[in-house]
Amino acid sequence: MPAQSLAAMGNTTEQYLSAFVGAEGKAGKTSFLAASCLGALPWQTEGLVDKPENLHIIGFDAAFADGLVDFITKRCGRSDAYLNVSVRSLTGAAKDAGNASEWDYAFYSAVMREMKEVKALAAKGGVHAVVISSLTGLAEGLVSGLSGPPKSDNKGAGMSMPKWGDFARQVTALRNEIQDDKLHVFWEGHISVTSKMEGSQKVTEESIAIPGQSGRNFGFNVGHVMRLRRELAKYPGTQVDKVFLDMKPTMGFMSNGRGAAMLSDRETDLVVVAKKLGKKVGGFKA
Repeated sequence: MPAQSLAAMGNTTEQYLSAFVGAEGKAGKTSFLAASCLGALPWQTEGLVDKPENLHIIGFDAAFADGLVDFITKRCGRSDAYLNVSVRSLTGAAKDAGNASEWDYAFYSAVMREMKEVKALAAKGGVHAVVISSLTGLAEGLVSGLSGPPKSDNKGAGMSMPKWGDFARQVTALRNEIQDDKLHVFWEGHISVTSKMEGSQKVTEESIAIPGQSGRNFGFNVGHVMRLRRELAKYPGTQVDKVFLDMKPTMGFMSNGRGAAMLSDRETDLVVVAKKLGKKVGGFKA
């Protein structure tokens, strides 16, 4: 196609937010992200989505939504109206991946199918958001499908170079499938911290905790990289921990990516983040 000037292109800023949100260990990433999208946190006045059923959680880890209902209703003090969320569990599919044979694409196909369904719903209108819980669990399921069951003789299974290449392509294909301009996408995952000596100095490195080399460039292909931090203090008058998104550079990525100047170092509300970046906000209130 012929080249266009910036003036002819107009404002092409995407209307939706995409981010990788990482933290070490069990920091309550899914609860924070889901509650944030619903506007359920005590310090929020509105949601990122326009109604709870337009929040989709695709889960791969055991008990990925454990405690979420109590967190929203009891700790955050919100009504049952906030609970009509679309939850899609692929935990069983992740566990079964590769049990029968190697080069098993059943899990990959199941994830792709769920993502296409979410996109189809988003295309019907409204402000939708999807939380991937978690990128770590998703990647492990893909690896299991390719490597197949463990074998005692260490032959005929495992991850050869062609399999690692296929794994990288699967990660890319799934990311490209769900991450479009029809909905907010939040990849929830873990941060791996390693230390090494460089001369006489100890250097700490952080990376996205998924197998192989795919974690090294994953953050470059989402709009923003955010680190979730949980404080040892309660929000006044509640049993909810103070939590914020750390926008300073992390894991070798510029955490706030595009629109860096618009965001504070500490952001506590995804709705505020979206508004600062000029993204769509549904404004759900019960």
